[in-house]
Amino acid sequence: MTLAMLLGILRRLYTRVFRVEQCPREFMGEIMNYAQEKGIYSEQMWLFKELQDELKDKVCPSPSKGSTIY
Repeated sequence: MTLAMLLGILRRLYTRVFRVEQCPREFMGEIMNYAQEKGIYSEQMWLFKELQDELKDKVCPSPSKGSTIY
């Protein structure tokens, strides 16, 4: 699916859901930013690798059979 097709689908969905004639320019801008991984959608904003490394040692083992979780 091309970005143009996706924009058309989302524009139509927005106008139907919110029962308006046009969707806001900001909405289309956010979709473009998401598609291009810019702004709040950039990888730099979501430090997945650092979070994964931090949580790696904090994972609790799964409970054994018959044990009770409170």
